[in-house]
Amino acid sequence: MELTKTESEIAKLVSLGFSEKQVADKLCVSPKTVANHKYNIFRKNNLNNVADLVREYILSQKNPKKYFAALMCLAVQLFAVFSMTTQNVRRLPRNTKTANHFKVYKTESY
Repeated sequence: MELTKTESEIAKLVSLGFSEKQVADKLCVSPKTVANHKYNIFRKNNLNNVADLVREYILSQKNPKKYFAALMCLAVQLFAVFSMTTQNVRRLPRNTKTANHFKVYKTESY
Protein backbone atom coordinates (compact mmCIF):
# COMPACT_ATOMS: atom_id res chain seq x y z
CA MET A 1 0.00 0.00 0.00
CA GLU A 2 1.59 3.26 -1.15
CA LEU A 3 -0.01 5.84 1.12
CA THR A 4 0.82 9.24 2.51
CA LYS A 5 1.65 9.55 6.20
CA THR A 6 -1.88 10.76 7.06
CA GLU A 7 -3.53 8.05 4.97
CA SER A 8 -1.37 5.42 6.68
CA GLU A 9 -2.39 6.70 10.11
CA ILE A 10 -6.07 6.68 9.11
CA ALA A 11 -5.75 3.17 7.65
CA LYS A 12 -4.18 2.01 10.92
CA LEU A 13 -6.92 3.53 13.08
CA VAL A 14 -9.72 2.23 10.86
CA SER A 15 -8.10 -1.21 10.95
CA LEU A 16 -8.16 -1.03 14.73
CA GLY A 17 -11.93 -0.48 14.62
CA PHE A 18 -12.21 3.28 15.12
CA SER A 19 -15.12 5.09 13.45
CA GLU A 20 -14.56 8.09 11.18
CA LYS A 21 -15.61 10.44 14.00
CA GLN A 22 -13.26 8.79 16.49
CA VAL A 23 -10.37 8.96 13.99
CA ALA A 24 -11.16 12.64 13.37
CA ASP A 25 -11.13 13.38 17.11
CA LYS A 26 -7.85 11.51 17.56
CA LEU A 27 -6.12 13.32 14.66
CA CYS A 28 -7.79 16.70 15.35
CA VAL A 29 -9.30 16.96 11.86
CA SER A 30 -12.82 17.06 10.44
CA PRO A 31 -14.74 13.79 9.93
CA LYS A 32 -15.15 14.89 6.29
CA THR A 33 -11.35 15.01 5.96
CA VAL A 34 -11.14 11.47 7.30
CA ALA A 35 -13.84 10.36 4.82
CA ASN A 36 -11.87 11.97 1.96
CA HIS A 37 -8.65 10.22 3.02
CA LYS A 38 -10.52 6.92 3.31
CA TYR A 39 -11.91 7.42 -0.19
CA ASN A 40 -8.39 8.07 -1.49
CA ILE A 41 -7.09 4.94 0.24
CA PHE A 42 -9.88 2.86 -1.34
CA ARG A 43 -9.28 4.40 -4.78
CA LYS A 44 -5.47 4.03 -4.70
CA ASN A 45 -5.61 0.37 -3.67
CA ASN A 46 -8.76 -0.67 -5.53
CA LEU A 47 -10.57 -1.59 -2.31
CA ASN A 48 -14.33 -2.02 -1.96
CA ASN A 49 -14.96 -1.96 1.79
CA VAL A 50 -13.39 -1.67 5.23
CA ALA A 51 -12.76 -5.42 5.40
CA ASP A 52 -10.53 -5.12 2.32
CA LEU A 53 -8.75 -2.17 3.94
CA VAL A 54 -8.10 -4.13 7.15
CA ARG A 55 -6.79 -7.12 5.18
CA GLU A 56 -4.47 -4.98 3.06
CA TYR A 57 -3.21 -3.06 6.10
CA ILE A 58 -2.42 -6.24 8.01
CA LEU A 59 -0.69 -7.87 5.04
CA SER A 60 1.40 -4.74 4.46
CA GLN A 61 2.92 -4.96 7.94
CA LYS A 62 6.40 -6.41 8.44
CA ASN A 63 5.13 -9.24 10.63
CA PRO A 64 1.53 -10.02 9.63
CA LYS A 65 1.57 -13.24 11.68
CA LYS A 66 1.07 -11.25 14.89
CA TYR A 67 -2.31 -10.17 13.46
CA PHE A 68 -3.48 -13.78 13.01
CA ALA A 69 -6.21 -13.49 15.66
CA ALA A 70 -7.56 -10.32 14.04
CA LEU A 71 -7.59 -12.03 10.64
CA MET A 72 -9.53 -14.96 12.07
CA CYS A 73 -12.12 -12.61 13.62
CA LEU A 74 -12.40 -10.81 10.29
CA ALA A 75 -12.92 -14.10 8.47
CA VAL A 76 -15.70 -15.09 10.89
CA GLN A 77 -17.40 -11.70 10.44
CA LEU A 78 -17.21 -11.93 6.66
CA PHE A 79 -18.63 -15.46 6.77
CA ALA A 80 -21.50 -14.26 8.97
CA VAL A 81 -22.29 -11.35 6.66
CA PHE A 82 -22.28 -13.42 3.47
CA SER A 83 -24.17 -16.37 4.91
CA MET A 84 -27.08 -14.38 6.34
CA THR A 85 -30.44 -14.83 4.67
CA THR A 86 -32.16 -11.77 3.31
CA GLN A 87 -35.22 -10.64 5.23
CA ASN A 88 -37.88 -8.12 4.35
CA VAL A 89 -39.60 -6.27 7.16
CA ARG A 90 -43.02 -4.83 6.38
CA ARG A 91 -45.09 -2.58 8.61
CA LEU A 92 -48.58 -3.85 9.41
CA PRO A 93 -51.58 -1.55 8.82
CA ARG A 94 -52.19 1.02 11.59
CA ASN A 95 -55.62 -0.29 12.54
CA THR A 96 -54.26 -3.60 13.87
CA LYS A 97 -54.03 -3.73 17.64
CA THR A 98 -51.22 -6.16 18.17
CA ALA A 99 -48.09 -5.86 20.26
CA ASN A 100 -45.99 -6.96 17.31
CA HIS A 101 -45.95 -4.08 14.84
CA PHE A 102 -43.58 -5.69 12.38
CA LYS A 103 -43.87 -8.96 10.56
CA VAL A 104 -40.76 -10.59 9.12
CA TYR A 105 -40.97 -12.38 5.80
CA LYS A 106 -38.07 -14.60 4.81
CA THR A 107 -37.10 -14.35 1.17
CA GLU A 108 -35.08 -16.69 -0.95
CA SER A 109 -31.34 -16.18 -0.74
CA TYR A 110 -29.39 -16.31 -3.97
